[in-house]
Amino acid sequence: MTSENNSTYLDEQAIRQKVANILASTTAEKINQNRRSLMEAELAKMHDSLAKLTASQGNEEQVHVIDPELEEASKFLSPKSNLEELDHEHKKHLQTLLPKQWIVIITFALTSMLLPLCIDMYLSAFPTMASEYGVEVNRIEFSLSIYFVGIALGQILWGPLADSIGRKNITSLSFICILLTSVFIAHVNSLTSLYILRFIQGFFCAALLVTSTSILRDIYETVDFVRINGIVTLIFFAAPFLAPLIGSYIAVASSWHYIFYSIGAMSLVCFVLFIKYIPETLNPAFKRRVNFKQTFKIFGQVLVDGRSFWLIMLMSCSTCVIFAYVSMASGVFQKFYNISEELFPYIFVLSVITQVMFNIFNTKMVKHLSPTKLLLIGMFWQLFAGLFCVVASLLDTGFYGILFGVILAMSASPLIFLNAIALYLEIHYRQSGTASSLVNVSRWILPGVVTAAAQNIDPYKGYTMLMLMGIFSILIFLSFVFYNICNKRFVRKQAV
Repeated sequence: MTSENNSTYLDEQAIRQKVANILASTTAEKINQNRRSLMEAELAKMHDSLAKLTASQGNEEQVHVIDPELEEASKFLSPKSNLEELDHEHKKHLQTLLPKQWIVIITFALTSMLLPLCIDMYLSAFPTMASEYGVEVNRIEFSLSIYFVGIALGQILWGPLADSIGRKNITSLSFICILLTSVFIAHVNSLTSLYILRFIQGFFCAALLVTSTSILRDIYETVDFVRINGIVTLIFFAAPFLAPLIGSYIAVASSWHYIFYSIGAMSLVCFVLFIKYIPETLNPAFKRRVNFKQTFKIFGQVLVDGRSFWLIMLMSCSTCVIFAYVSMASGVFQKFYNISEELFPYIFVLSVITQVMFNIFNTKMVKHLSPTKLLLIGMFWQLFAGLFCVVASLLDTGFYGILFGVILAMSASPLIFLNAIALYLEIHYRQSGTASSLVNVSRWILPGVVTAAAQNIDPYKGYTMLMLMGIFSILIFLSFVFYNICNKRFVRKQAV
């Protein structure tokens, strides 16, 4: 073999090796969206080089014979071909493992109810728990803030883990931990133990938020996913109606301890259904290593974008409005206005009904108005509600003033969140998963901190709660103003 042939042979071997390395890394890591286009360009260059080498030897057709790996790598790197085909085939395989669809719907509906049950079910029992623990009601309300912080921090961990070790393992572990913490909460006598257990419970409830939607996406094609997830979401929204009612009846009929026994029993039922009927749904081809460094890097990139930052603040303040009410309303209405445990859930339901009405309004109008215009409608409603709450708290308007202010401030939250998240994900469509994770973290941790701080403020017949809701309503409007300024700057910059 001549030196020239030797050189050609070595070059060809080197190119083959690089192609093989790409294929290996592709199979192992499945190439994330941001790197795929770069690797396609590199692979195209290799293909050209290999074609030239073989052509110089008078054997162009040998490209396909010598290097079948090249074709495989090319197919895999095409986002329209092999990736979608792998996903489609995996979904078809999962359909053979699943039970009847109504069993799947029931399983995920019960799972979706666990989170609001853990929040709303024991609200009416706050005064009773405070009496039994020998503390003020605000000390019991603080356990709700701790729970929110647990959910916020949990979402940072569970998202990457669900894409690494699988959905079913994490979901099953979470059900068991929710069951155990519920039983322990019913038996502890220490306020510190209650706080620790509620944090752990929130931490594992966060896993259900992450995995439930992921599992449904793994199982169903887009049309079926929207339909099934719509049914599950409808039941999720029904839970806040039912949870306070169920909790109050349980507390009156027996004691608040049985509220947590009920949560534990629900978790056990969900665990059994998952173990029996739901297989592991993560496609082995899409598994990836946990990389928290990359996750936090993307967090930073999102936050330095002014539009993203103010949309996150807007959504977080909207959640603060809701949680200021959820964490303080029970103590306010039962302590200062003599609302019984049996009647309180019906007051709570009034605010939920108005949210459902705005949700329906948004669903109807989104066909005719853009998310920006719908968000603007929500902004002016929220500004009016915020000003009303502030004025009502200063003028000492009494029970009906507080109730009307609360309903005003909370009603537009679906209109605000649904359109704000649409605009936010439109900005970060290439990294929507991690960007969504950042929103979820901020939407839980900021309200957790705020409501925790509010427990140390004199409730003053509920006007503290109303003032907080008013302030955050105004902050929502101001966040939208700053978002609009940043967005106009961005548009002008793009035009240049």
